[in-house]
Order: sequence, then C-alpha cells, then structure tokens
Amino acid sequence: MLGVALLASNVMRPAPVIDQDLIVEEALEAGFVAPEDAAALRAQLDRTQADLNALRVDRPDVRSEVDRAIAAVNASDRAAAETAFAEAAATIEAQAGAQRLELARLKNAQATLLYRFEASKAEPLLCEAAELAEEEVWYWVECGQARIDTGTLDAAMFAFETAASLAGSEAEKRDLGAIHSWIGDVHFSKGDLTSAVAAYEPYLPIARDLAARDPGNAGWARDVSV
Repeated sequence: MLGVALLASNVMRPAPVIDQDLIVEEALEAGFVAPEDAAALRAQLDRTQADLNALRVDRPDVRSEVDRAIAAVNASDRAAAETAFAEAAATIEAQAGAQRLELARLKNAQATLLYRFEASKAEPLLCEAAELAEEEVWYWVECGQARIDTGTLDAAMFAFETAASLAGSEAEKRDLGAIHSWIGDVHFSKGDLTSAVAAYEPYLPIARDLAARDPGNAGWARDVSV
C-alpha cells in the first residue's frame, strides 16, 4: 500500500489552466486594455501558461505552489496568488544561491590551480567567481589583485572596495587592514599619493591593535612595521 501511495504522489497532476476569459474581462472593465488589444493579452497569457507548464515539469519542488497560484488567480484571490508565487521563488532562489556558490568555487579553483601566473587568464575567472559568490571577501580581493596585474585599475578599485564593504566581522579586521593597503596601492599606481596615504592610514591602528592582543604573533608585528 505504501508503494502505491508513493507512486500516486509522483504522478503529475494535470496542469491547471489560467482562466483567460476572467483576466481579459477584468482588464477590459478596469480600462487597462482596449478591446482591440484583447487578442494581444490572450497571446501573452498563452506564453505565461506555457512558461508555468514548463516550470511544473522542470521544477517539481514548486509544482504545488504554481498550481496554488493559478488557482488563486482564477479565484481572483490576489493575496493568495502573491503568497504562492513568493514561496515558489524562495525555493528556487535558495537552490540557485547554492549553485552560484558551487560554480564560484570551481572558477576560483581553476584560476588558482591553472593560471596562477597568467593574470590575463586568471582575472576573468577570479572576478566571475567573486560576482557569483557575492559575499566572499577574499574572492573580491583576489579579483582586485588580478586586475592590478592586468592594469585595469578602476576595476581593481571596485573589487577592493567591495571586499572592504564585506569585511566587517572581528575575524576579518586584519583582512580589512590589508584591503585598505591594496586600495592605497591602486591610488599609488594611479599617481594619487594623497588618496594613497588616506587609504594606508586606517590600517595602522588595526595592525597595532592586533599586535597588542597577541605580542607573540610575528605576522601582526610585521604588519605594524610595514
């Protein structure tokens, strides 16, 4: 019996059909569509129906939400339809986010392992990885470093500033100081010494604070001297 129940649960229900007559009538009554444009609205609804049918096949994990959304639209229940669409979108976006991070890791690894000393080949991969991962501080740093190596200084500045905006936790304080240093390097390379000094200066109190907390850490002591 359990096997029969599982089989029944996996059988796709017929796709619910959008009530085009209802939508067209409402659009005409509200004055949103002129009578001569009703055919165009129906064609748009045909495309929407095809999209939702394809989504039901490709993404069975949101099939019930899609069906609920169509049923709510047909019942003129806008709030229920909005909820169903939002739930479907959240499910898809959550998985898409995981897939983006996985792809980012692959691209970063490819650049690091294959093109470590070829900035022109590493830069596109590193920066694509940063954009895909979005909030990985060091992906943006590595993107910026590669852009310095390829001479695209404005783009490098954007990468480092993005990294700086993400480095907010206590564990990332030293990272933030190093990022300010790279921002200073970009200004220096562009010949803007005033901006370079302004970028370098915030790192000094950070380095001193970290060195004071751990006097035996040679790396932090070196940062202060540098």
